[in-house]
Formats: sequence, C-alpha cells, structure tokens
Amino acid sequence: MMLKDLNLYIHIPFCKSRCAYCHFYSQLDLNLIDSYLEALQADFLLRDAVADIKNRYLLKTIYFGGGSPSLLSPKQVEEILVFLKSKANFAQNIEITLEINPKDVNIGVWEEFSRVGVNRFSFGVQTLNRKIRGLIGREGDLDKIKKLLQEAKKRGFSFGVDFMYGLPEEKLSDIKASLGFVKGLKPNHVSFYELMQDKSTPLYYKKVRYPKEKTIVSRYDFICRELEKIGYEHYEFANWARSGNYCRHNLDFWQNKNYLGLGASAVSFLDNFSWTNILSIQDYISSVKNSSQYFTEEKHNKKDLIRKFIILGLRTTRGIDLADFEVLFGEKESQLLQERALANKYLSVNNKRIAVKDEKSWLWMEEIIRYAMNGIGA
Repeated sequence: MMLKDLNLYIHIPFCKSRCAYCHFYSQLDLNLIDSYLEALQADFLLRDAVADIKNRYLLKTIYFGGGSPSLLSPKQVEEILVFLKSKANFAQNIEITLEINPKDVNIGVWEEFSRVGVNRFSFGVQTLNRKIRGLIGREGDLDKIKKLLQEAKKRGFSFGVDFMYGLPEEKLSDIKASLGFVKGLKPNHVSFYELMQDKSTPLYYKKVRYPKEKTIVSRYDFICRELEKIGYEHYEFANWARSGNYCRHNLDFWQNKNYLGLGASAVSFLDNFSWTNILSIQDYISSVKNSSQYFTEEKHNKKDLIRKFIILGLRTTRGIDLADFEVLFGEKESQLLQERALANKYLSVNNKRIAVKDEKSWLWMEEIIRYAMNGIGA
C-alpha cells in the first residue's frame, strides 16, 4: 500500500521568560519538561493506535515549535527522534526543524543539535534595536546573537531568521537595519511578521507609540522590494527564501496536507478531521498518561474544507491549483471559484491557478476570502 505523506509538529510550550507581545500559552516552570516529554511519546502512541501511522504514513517533516524548543538539550531532542524513528517511517530527505531562542544556545550546542538529526533551524531575532527589544521583553545580548549567527553561517548550517515589523517606537531605519543584517549574513530563509496587538499581553497596556496602519503597509511593501533585490523569493505572505530553501513543513501546511500535532494546545489535521489538544500543560500530562480525553475532535464539512483550502492556498505565491481543487470539491465549485477570482481586482487566474496579483493584495485577504467564498460550498 502506498504511504500517505504526513508532517509532524511537536509543541514545546516552555519559556524562561515571556515576551511582552506574546499572546500564546507558555509555561515558565521548567521542572515539568521531563514529564512533558514522556507525555509527548504517550500522545504519539495514542494517535498511532487510531491512525495506524507506521503502516499508513510517511513522515516528510518534523517541526519543533514553541515556546522555546531550544530549552531542550540535544540529548532530549535525540531521544524524541530515536523514539519516532522506531515508530514511524522517515522520508529519506526528511526535514527536521528546531526553533531557536538565541539566549538559549551557543555554537557548540547548535552543533550538537545538528549531530542528532536537526537539519534546519529557525532563529528568532525580532529586531536589532536595543530600545525596542527592551520594550517587547526580548532578552539576549545583541552582539552575541550577531556573532552566533555569523559563526553558524561560516559552519554551513541551514537556518532562517525571523524579524517583526509594526513594533512600538519603530522607525524605517530599524527595518533597514534588519534588512542590512540579512544582506550581510545571507541566511537560507527570512520571515517578517507584523506585530499583532493583543489585549491579553503586557505590551498592549504600555504607553508607547505604534506606526500607523498606512505606515505599516508601506513598510511591508519596502520589505518585499528590498528582499527581492538581494535574491530572496517571496513564497508566502510573511516568508522569503533563497532558491530551494523554502520551509517544506510550512509549505505543506499551506497546501492543506496532513499534519499531526503533539503537545499541549497542538492541532492535527488528518483526512478531513481535526483534533485540538487541551491548553494546560499539567492537564495534558495527566490526561495523556491516564489515557483520558485530552483533545476535542471536529469533522469538517465541505464548506469548512473549501474555506480552509482557499485561505491557506492564497497565502502563497503558488496560490490555488484549480485542478487539485476540482478533484477535491467538484467541477461546479471549481468553475464558480474561477469565475469569482476573475472578477476580483486582487486575484489573477493563469494556467488554471489562482493567486494574488501582487504582494500588496495580501493585505486585503479578509475581503478576498469573503468575496471568494460567497455562494461556494453551499
């Protein structure tokens, strides 16, 4: 039997401290890590008992996200990978990504992560402005961070750097500094994420100045143009890469492929079903170990699946393949979507593929989706 492709996300929701802008659930009690890692293995076995992963799926990617996955030791990561390899089929060219908080590692630890099987790293920098780093609670010595990345580049590691824009007190010169650093460093991958102001975060209540919406739009456009000038391909709304260095894990997610999520609050999507694990780390550990209910399950109807397919597909420059859409949802729905795309000023239809006309069109995504979904999947 031909194995189906599967991507695995492993959530490590532990942090030494919380960034002031972060609205995601995280745990500061690092003493829970060992118990949590045991629960991750139990979680996988419970999923396997239902999904028959070993006999039905091929693991294409593994992504350690967080939180701060780099709080794990290389030995702990190795133990997880050895366990998974004994229980699942690894693709020959499997991509294994680890998110890194720069204050957690040195070059020796980075080399150890590479030795145990991690072959791609995602490095959170956010900004090079020391004042702004203080405002957003981003710890770590900036000079050491720069030296670490430069040394990693010399040693040939495959890694990406993540930045943010729309930050408090931000000026265009800060964006230029980040882009200048990218130009000199030449990482394989670059991400720029807009700050989302959330009422649940400490940053929301600080008396600071934010760039106006018009300015944020202008800065996004500037980022797009400058990264293209220095050889980066814009393959998704917030992501750029040198040729051949796209993040395959995220690309499969945006292309609506199957993925399994392990850990507290992790989400899975397999064959039109999704599961969302409980949020609390303590409850997750207890429930998984006792084999009691630790997730909610949802079977998606046709309209849900169409909406998900459109939203994820239009985030990428590749867009929506109408042939794939027709196979999944039928000729009638495919024809209707194509008609709506042709009538939308932000979308183009070329070679049976729908995509945004230009990078600025992504900024109107809510309007695009609302228009595209009208009457589809009814």
